[in-house]
Amino acid sequence: MRILRILLAAVFAWSAVAKLQDLSGFHAALLAYELPIPDRGLRLITLFVPYLEGILGLALIANFWPETVRPAVWGLCSLFVVILLLSAARGLDIHCGCFGGRGAPLAVALGRAGLLCVLAFWLVLQPSRLHASPKKN
Repeated sequence: MRILRILLAAVFAWSAVAKLQDLSGFHAALLAYELPIPDRGLRLITLFVPYLEGILGLALIANFWPETVRPAVWGLCSLFVVILLLSAARGLDIHCGCFGGRGAPLAVALGRAGLLCVLAFWLVLQPSRLHASPKKN
């Protein structure tokens, strides 16, 4: 379980750092999705998402508030999958921008996001130390 948690934490931290290094590129990637969100909203998302990913990554590493952080990670991964599926269904030929720069092609990003979503959901289903049964002496 620890390895999975640290793997997801590393992916979230890497994604956060990459986006923060190129916020304008991340914003351009968001624009390419043609989401029904005004530009001002996309600018807020551009600023908010990398910090959220970074905080969630650090919280996963520290196993801080697992009953809250794990579902939040799964929820964010699920949102990514939905956005990527909608983009694919609309036939958009875009690159995800997930890790800064141009990013991966849509099909690769969707596969990666789907895998992360499944792993995050599995982590949600695992008991945290807070809810684990106490050991009997």
